[in-house]
Amino acid sequence: MIPQKAITLPAGLRLAVGPLSWANDVLEDPGADISLETCLSDAAETGYQGVELGRKFPRDAATLRPLLASHGLALASVWHSGELAERGVGEEMKAVARHAELLREMECKVMAYGEVAMMTPGSPLDAPMSERLTMPKTEVVAYAARLTEFAKRLAGEYDLKLAYHHHLMMVAETFDEISDIFGRTGEEAGLLLDTGHAVAGGFDYTRLIERFGDRIVHIHLKDVRGPVLPKRSGV
Repeated sequence: MIPQKAITLPAGLRLAVGPLSWANDVLEDPGADISLETCLSDAAETGYQGVELGRKFPRDAATLRPLLASHGLALASVWHSGELAERGVGEEMKAVARHAELLREMECKVMAYGEVAMMTPGSPLDAPMSERLTMPKTEVVAYAARLTEFAKRLAGEYDLKLAYHHHLMMVAETFDEISDIFGRTGEEAGLLLDTGHAVAGGFDYTRLIERFGDRIVHIHLKDVRGPVLPKRSGV
């Protein structure tokens, strides 16, 4: 049994854990032998109040709700692989519908959005970060407008707040790229602060708090393996 930790958080904040701590969502081998029950039991016994969704979880609320409730856990969020960098808001709303409906049924208020368009073809996991594709400056304004409209529709149709995940190998990796996009989006678009991706992206995450603190609606607390960064950066 994992000893429960005493966790004190500011009012209005809850601490959840991602299932990546037990099983990878991209690589199937790591954690393949770890059951979902172990994941949920460990999370609850450690003192977490919720979990994000992972590949081992059921995707219907009728099954997921009692499963989480039996461990005293709530659903914190779920990742949506968005492609607004290359398609319209209407298409994105169709693509996200099943995801968003599940979140609404689970009374979740935040959806993590990761931009997977404009990635290196084939998205090889061993590609150096220096070889990633970047969004042309001429496309940023239109992209920010689509993000804002998408966020408005998510809120209006599903009562969900968009939490935009700045992420390695995607169009918002560096501080300047994030600032260029979020400096042009409306307040409807929320930001997901990821401490690990910030460090690996070459900047101090406190800079995002200082500039966009009122837009941060979800946080990923992560560390990084220092010796690995030079290899992945292509240095």
